[in-house]
Amino acid sequence: MPGLDGPDLAPLLRAKLPELQIVMTTGDVSVEVAVRSLRAGVSDFIEKPLRSDSVLKATTHAMERRRLDRTEALYRTSQTIFDAQHFERLPEAIVSVSMQVMSR
Repeated sequence: MPGLDGPDLAPLLRAKLPELQIVMTTGDVSVEVAVRSLRAGVSDFIEKPLRSDSVLKATTHAMERRRLDRTEALYRTSQTIFDAQHFERLPEAIVSVSMQVMSR
């Protein structure tokens, strides 16, 4: 990508869509690129030339990661609700947690 590589683009994408799972393709499989990519929020990366099994594996991994993120958010939400000490404040707690989950 002229002027912008995957590790530089990933944080910009994640800022707009924090739940986005990013799979990057690369012709440079150096450890430096791998580390930069993972630190930048890339879920996985695939070496070029692309092979269908690699694409399928990376896509499946990204989808599973997204499912786990949603499950974690649901768990946090339910914990907040069940940990409520004062039931009169429960609606407020539900709204607060819901807003947090939806903003991700």
